[in-house]
Amino acid sequence: MEWLSSPHSRIGLILVLFVCAICLFSQLFAIQASTYSNLQDGSPSAEHTPTQSEFNFSDREELYHYAYMDLESATEEEKERILAARKKIICNAEWAADDVNVCVVDSDGNVKEELPHFSELFPSDWKAPSLY
Repeated sequence: MEWLSSPHSRIGLILVLFVCAICLFSQLFAIQASTYSNLQDGSPSAEHTPTQSEFNFSDREELYHYAYMDLESATEEEKERILAARKKIICNAEWAADDVNVCVVDSDGNVKEELPHFSELFPSDWKAPSLY
């Protein structure tokens, strides 16, 4: 490891690692931004993998059919499917809580877009997920 004994070599290595970290971060950021754009055409993102508790829906039409059903008048079995469909749609969208403004910025700090609030995307009877 003689090549690391030089201060210039260490600085060069640090710069390379820094550039790699920036590239990785920008790739992760691009994936999240593309998820938001998928919602614009009404389609949930294909990146979301259902958990064991979620129902499998045969297609997008069935997913949206259940998601927009009336929860109050549904049977217990339908309620589970309705909530699972809503969860799947909500988790595949990028949004901000109604009391928070979130902006997507580029590498220069310029605002590219502002994420919509939950109430702007989903019907009023849908509940936003909670951390508590």
